[in-house]
Amino acid sequence: MAYTTAQLVTAYTNANLGKAPDAATTLTLDAYATQTQTGGLSDAAALTNTLKLVNSTTAVAIQTYQFFTGVAPSAAGLDFLVDSTTNTNDLNDAYYSKFAQENRFINFSINLATGAGAGATAFAAAYTGVSYAQTVATAYDKIIGNAVATAAGVDVAAAVAFLSRQANIDYLTAFVRANTPFTAAADIDLAVKAALIGTILNAATVSGIGGYATATAAMINDLSDGALSTDNAAGVNLFTAYPSSGVSGSTLSLTTGTDTLTGTANNDTFVAGEVAGAATLTVGDTLSGGAGTDVLNWVQAAAVTALPTGVTISGIETMNVTSGAAITLNTSSGVTGLTALNTNTSGAAQTVTAGAGQNLTATTAAQAANNVAVDGGANVTVASTGVTSGTTTVGANSAASGTVSVSVANSSTTTTGAIAVTGGTAVTVAQTAGNAVNTTLTQADVTVTGNSSTTAVTVTQTAAATAGATVAGRVNGAVTITDSAAASATTAGKIATVTLGSFGAATIDSSALTTVNLSGTGTSLGIGRGALTATPTANTLTLNVNGLTTTGAITDSEAAADDGFTTINIAGSTASSTIASLVAADATTLNISGDARVTITSHTAAALTGITVTNSVGATLGAELATGLVFTGGAGADSILLGATTKAIVMGAGDDTVTVSSATLGAGGSVNGGDGTDVLVANVNGSSFSADPAFGGFETLRVAGAAAQGSHNANGFTALQLGATAGATTFTNVAVNVGLTVLAAPTGTTTVTLANATGTSDVFNLTLSSSAALAAGTVALAGVETVNIAATDTNTTAHVDTLTLQATSAKSIVVTGNAGLNLTNTGNTAVTSFDASAVTGTGSAVTFVSANTTVGEVVTIRGGAGADSLTGSATANDTIIGGAGADTLVYTGGTDTFTGGTGADIFDINAIGTSTAFVTITDAAVGDKLDLVGISTNGAIADGAFGAAVTLGAAATLAQYLDAAAAGDGSGTSVAKWFQFGGDTYVVVDSSAGATFVSGADAVIKLTGLVTLTTSAFATEVLTLA
Repeated sequence: MAYTTAQLVTAYTNANLGKAPDAATTLTLDAYATQTQTGGLSDAAALTNTLKLVNSTTAVAIQTYQFFTGVAPSAAGLDFLVDSTTNTNDLNDAYYSKFAQENRFINFSINLATGAGAGATAFAAAYTGVSYAQTVATAYDKIIGNAVATAAGVDVAAAVAFLSRQANIDYLTAFVRANTPFTAAADIDLAVKAALIGTILNAATVSGIGGYATATAAMINDLSDGALSTDNAAGVNLFTAYPSSGVSGSTLSLTTGTDTLTGTANNDTFVAGEVAGAATLTVGDTLSGGAGTDVLNWVQAAAVTALPTGVTISGIETMNVTSGAAITLNTSSGVTGLTALNTNTSGAAQTVTAGAGQNLTATTAAQAANNVAVDGGANVTVASTGVTSGTTTVGANSAASGTVSVSVANSSTTTTGAIAVTGGTAVTVAQTAGNAVNTTLTQADVTVTGNSSTTAVTVTQTAAATAGATVAGRVNGAVTITDSAAASATTAGKIATVTLGSFGAATIDSSALTTVNLSGTGTSLGIGRGALTATPTANTLTLNVNGLTTTGAITDSEAAADDGFTTINIAGSTASSTIASLVAADATTLNISGDARVTITSHTAAALTGITVTNSVGATLGAELATGLVFTGGAGADSILLGATTKAIVMGAGDDTVTVSSATLGAGGSVNGGDGTDVLVANVNGSSFSADPAFGGFETLRVAGAAAQGSHNANGFTALQLGATAGATTFTNVAVNVGLTVLAAPTGTTTVTLANATGTSDVFNLTLSSSAALAAGTVALAGVETVNIAATDTNTTAHVDTLTLQATSAKSIVVTGNAGLNLTNTGNTAVTSFDASAVTGTGSAVTFVSANTTVGEVVTIRGGAGADSLTGSATANDTIIGGAGADTLVYTGGTDTFTGGTGADIFDINAIGTSTAFVTITDAAVGDKLDLVGISTNGAIADGAFGAAVTLGAAATLAQYLDAAAAGDGSGTSVAKWFQFGGDTYVVVDSSAGATFVSGADAVIKLTGLVTLTTSAFATEVLTLA
């Protein structure tokens, strides 16, 4: 009947439990449908190929549940596991996108074998105590079947040995340890055994061999019409619901002589191998499959160099060729009725040509520097692992009539050999880099040359990365895609859709191109339209971007007028994308849509007249728009740059940002921020936007940019921001409750002048917001009594900001936030309260030095959670409270009270004081330090233990104790002593020659409470309490 694309899409969607194919898969289905219409593919083969595409989803759920629970899921169960509106981690969700098919089988197997269900209990009972080799051997026979595998030409003993080899066990053990919570040896052992079973289930699915694979294929086929005929709420027994419909025929083994073998009416297996090293497929052999679906398994250790002379093969549908050396084979003649040719080798080259209508799969393990070249065939698959410099070539001499799929994996650091594909209806090339961390692999250059049937090309690579201690370095290879008609002046192209996932320098040349899908890392992309002299019928290019980051330009390479795309539609999805540069000489319209942010850092598009954004998250355009260009914003947070525009710019509903390089717009120009909280960025020397009706709808004024400086009238704005500037900046007419946020290091002093500062309780809120240490410069505030400073760290790496504050009217400074602050308190002599107690984070140190000069003034200083440095006034009486960190509290004179708080604090005594005006430390504790360097005026206090306290009679006064502690001669070398009096402890530093305490020469420090200092020790004049 021949399929339509829509029919195959429906079958795929049904089999995938309602999840429709993506764009690339749809193109593959379109190719299958076309081949059924042109005779290149039978209807049955097209449907089979279609349903194989859900092996990584539906088949995973069916087979793992059958093995571990005894039944496959019901229709409802499959819906939950494969494509559910309630299960956020179903097989079609983002969680599983990082898993290849084999790892999905492994993941499901481990979950089912180690969970809480009856299946897990049964698995533990059956497999505890069984060796890994026994696990593999029994599971292999159960899932695939030793007899079935042998009939298919598989060396079962070798397969079991390969799967149970120690290297695989070590790998799976490491996988389990890294990806599960298990730590107990018994749990890990069971999980590894489950992983081995998952590996076998995947192998069965890929090869299509065995009862599990055939029954699963039947169940998926049943699902493809939209209903499961065998549905059962308790689950579906796969083997009773879908018994084998084929009747096994005979196994016919060739001899070293000339054989003439004819199969039965059933499914026969022909076996060609070696006897005593001699091949059994020899000159003149005649093999006839007869009715049924027959297989020829040709296995030999020696190289396959060709079909032997005179060999005739007919009526055999599948030929599996396995060699221990190179394979050179051409089945385009001497073979009739063949629909599938599968070649397999390891560590050797392959040169294979398939005949018309033959689906070709060429698999090479450990390819290394060997080359793989295939020609002809219908649908062609090339799968190579362990590749180094070996090349991969498809269709160089005769192209495939169907789809082409090439997968290449390289785990070395040798540059991957080039990949070249010619022809095929839809071409897919996938590279995987698996090199180790701190090494770098350059992936292959890929060349795809279409023929008259090629309509879609997909090329993916592992994303580029710079090597490091925990990062594997990857370099993307170049990609060249050329339509078959690219050089023709009269023939229109065929390649309409190209998908690139991570790419180096890439070019596409096709006059039929309408859609390019881009993701991952990219260097540059040049898009040509071929040599067609007529203007292409489709002048609209759609760029679908998902998590794309380019370092170079995406360029419409057509230089001639009107040859390039006139409309470019960019749609962002899933993850934000950044295009370093967009170059499109002929484009007049740019539309940006989607649900993920799109950033275009720069653009060169002289003909562009309009940009429309409907992206729900927003778009960022990093280059200034031409003055005659119309921009229309959307619901997202858009960001643009404007000069003296002559157009009416409307930003839309989001929280938008507009940067202007001119304080006045051009004739007829205007810009309105629209709904949302919008930011107007003044990259100009002075502005007064509120006086210009051309500006409206903006709530925040930001001054930032290479030209930003001067005086800016803040009238009408509810918030102010400051970025990197060219010079000093002044904000005038700042309304009450309007604060300033500093986002980057400015140049020069930032002055804020309030619209009305005549009151006595004016408050100003200053915010420092950054991801790294911010040098906020000098901020001058006139007439403000309270300054609130919020130091905000926007990431998880701790940092300390710096700020010079000039606020001579300020009485109170309050610091909050999760970043530290080194505050230079210039000339703020009226401040009596500094409070940083709300600063969080142990790495958020605060530095403050009081500038109060009023004698006897009461000043309170509070630190936060970090290791703060807090210094009092020399004239005021300070109360300093350190807070939670290991703080440094500095005494500079007066009658001060220090409380260190938690942490090992340092009390830095830098003033001598008097016998009545000294510092009291309320919470001295073990681990705290008294730094006496600043008051030890006559040479260093001797290192060592403090020793015994000075003691006097019970009637002694404080003055007598001070005299006794200072009785020695400290004029040559300062001497420290201590005593306890009145329930408190005192430390005296004697720096005078007299026999009594000399106020102003000798110093005293009071420690609240009875603190024993006998074993506390001096080192370089710092006493550590013990």
